[in-house]
Amino acid sequence: MNLVCRDVAVEYSCGTQAVRPVDGLDLEVSSGELVLLMGPSGCGKSSLLSMLAGILRPLRGRISVDGLEVTRLAGGRLTDYRRHRVGVVFQAFNLVPSLTAAENVEIPLRAAGRGRRQSRKRARELLEQLGLGDRCSHRPGALSGGQQQRVAIARALALDPPLLLADEPTAHLDREQVGRVAHLLREIADDGRTVVVATHDDRIVRLADRTISLDGAARAYSRTMTKPVASSTRAAARARSAPSSGAARASLVSSTVVPSSSV
Repeated sequence: MNLVCRDVAVEYSCGTQAVRPVDGLDLEVSSGELVLLMGPSGCGKSSLLSMLAGILRPLRGRISVDGLEVTRLAGGRLTDYRRHRVGVVFQAFNLVPSLTAAENVEIPLRAAGRGRRQSRKRARELLEQLGLGDRCSHRPGALSGGQQQRVAIARALALDPPLLLADEPTAHLDREQVGRVAHLLREIADDGRTVVVATHDDRIVRLADRTISLDGAARAYSRTMTKPVASSTRAAARARSAPSSGAARASLVSSTVVPSSSV
């Protein structure tokens, strides 16, 4: 699977100004890669994930997945993309508290028209693979944060999407749980999927193939002007590569720093 972004920008209204946390992003990610989006709050990490998921439409630019131009999809074709081509792991888990772990994983399967028996079998298989076979009948309130995160990941993988997006997947976890979830994301990528993660957590950097660092230098544009009226004093884009010494994955981890004003 090949994910490609070209000149992508997103814009939000802020009073009389339009703020662009992402403005001109070019990015390519291939199958088997675990790529981290890093940077301060407000730099556009979650916005970028939402655009990749087809939830948020960019102001301009093109996003394609295996040649399918996501930015041009609408109606049933967009629904089909969201359902079958991409899985999303939300920062707050977004599990239904009244349903068991297995029932939460079944949700996308039933929505896609799978039968109850088939959905239940698939959900249990995924939970067992993620070490939660003995927690299938537990509701979210009876699970730890790390267990809830793994249920959320199982739900995102239910329809076997080639692209997995995760928004701050370790934000609410302790050190031990962070390690388990980080290694799980690495294993998912090694299984041939493309995994893109927005995170502040540098503890998982050593397991990634690349990090894309957004510097938070968003520009504000007047609604009546075409030129930027405010900009950051941060330096222009720079790229650097650094080897990873992590024992879990002896590979080159490259880090690209991209000002959000030109992202």
